[in-house]
Amino acid sequence: MTKRARTDTAKADRQQDIVHAAADLFASVELEAFTMDAVAERLGLAKGTLYRYFPTREALLLCLLDEEFESWFIDLRSEVSQRTPMAFDDLAIIITRSICIRPSFVRLNGALSALLERNIPVGTALTFKLQLLERTSAMAGSVNAALPAISPESAVRLFIQLHAAVVGLHSCAFPAPVVAEALQDDRLRLLRLDFETELELMVRSLVYSAAHPITTSTIQHKGTQHVE
Repeated sequence: MTKRARTDTAKADRQQDIVHAAADLFASVELEAFTMDAVAERLGLAKGTLYRYFPTREALLLCLLDEEFESWFIDLRSEVSQRTPMAFDDLAIIITRSICIRPSFVRLNGALSALLERNIPVGTALTFKLQLLERTSAMAGSVNAALPAISPESAVRLFIQLHAAVVGLHSCAFPAPVVAEALQDDRLRLLRLDFETELELMVRSLVYSAAHPITTSTIQHKGTQHVE
């Protein structure tokens, strides 16, 4: 039986052990197989002990995603800062590659709105979103320094849109097994998507749009041009 953590330091270490074990498990199993029982078994902990640190499976997965976001933004800011100034295509390639080397990050993002945010308290959701906004804003500053044509506000929107693109593309590029089998039919070849190729095309478009933003007033104006 694993010894109970009693000091603050021991509790912090135990929480990190849980997070690391959960990350390893998530990387090796489908989402449905990621359970609190499986994490507890991997650590040799009683499931009740696990729940003292993370009240739900979703809370634990959200913690994993938070750490993935932190790692991604740190690495991405470092690379962007080292390549300042840069061209639009350079930024698109850097962003694409930084995402594609993080398969767990991509999978967790895909599960965020559909699952992770459906069984957590408001306070947890607020804390997660505020932390995400803070990191995104810092990243936006680095993008603006590398590409002054992209304002900090536009850069924030770029990353919000990027999240939506990653989630949507992941579900299409990595469908359920029965759909993946159906897509082997040659008549459906146009529906087979390569995640990295399509993501780079999307990111290039988002980066260009961030540098040439279309305002709400512009859209409204265009929508009324032909109205008599």
